[in-house]
Amino acid sequence: MKKLLAISMVLACGSVLAQSGKDAFVRQQAMAELQRVTSQIDLLQNNYDDLAARVARLERGNREADQLRAEISSLRSQLNELKNQLHNQRAEIVKDISGKIAQMPMNQPPPKTPKPVVAEGSYLEYTVSSGDSLYIIAKAFKTTVPKLKAMNPNIKGDALRVGQKIKVPKE
Repeated sequence: MKKLLAISMVLACGSVLAQSGKDAFVRQQAMAELQRVTSQIDLLQNNYDDLAARVARLERGNREADQLRAEISSLRSQLNELKNQLHNQRAEIVKDISGKIAQMPMNQPPPKTPKPVVAEGSYLEYTVSSGDSLYIIAKAFKTTVPKLKAMNPNIKGDALRVGQKIKVPKE
């Protein structure tokens, strides 16, 4: 249970530091799943505690020994089954959350939002800066990479140079 609380705190802290909508959404999904599974584990833990208390009461009594032994045996079987379910669910939760955390990008700077430099006819002239890519520029100007390449026949492949001037659509 302490591991789940620690993971929950890590995810909560991570959501404060989220650097993009996608990261926040993934973290939010992980938190919702964690809360759902934690509720299930709490219910299993309560059932486990109830059965353990019943077993303890039955073991202290001396009346109707044969019936009590049979009930104790049944309760122990149920208790062991619940214990196994609890163990399996905890392992599944840890594996699932670990996988989700491993998929989250950590400490990556958010993509730059390019700004146009000069307005021309039906397009804007943009100066490429460090870290830019056709994808980032296309996304910032609400267009596609193929459209950018069509507007800029001088671009070969996906290579851009810092300081290079390219045409981007006005809107």
